[in-house]
Amino acid sequence: MAAGAYPAAPFEPKFVGRSVLRLEDPPLLTGQGRFVGDLSFPHQLHMRIVRSAYPHGTIVSIYTAAAAAPGVVAVWTSRDIAGLPPIGMREGSLG
Repeated sequence: MAAGAYPAAPFEPKFVGRSVLRLEDPPLLTGQGRFVGDLSFPHQLHMRIVRSAYPHGTIVSIYTAAAAAPGVVAVWTSRDIAGLPPIGMREGSLG
């Protein structure tokens, strides 16, 4: 260590090893919480994501015509949404 230099302050984790007050706990623990599955809105659509059953398989083509059943509003593949930015699932998850 150079003369006159101070040692770095030890890293103090903000949450690790400490109790964290979670605002969502009281309603959930008392049976008053609302879950996403419980919400319903007028004209609400539901979405289904279908993933490959083969983790390292090569997708040659996707036949979407079979999904065009009565009541189906849209069928998208990665090609249809390629220009959209990713959506983070939690605050700060994508930088």
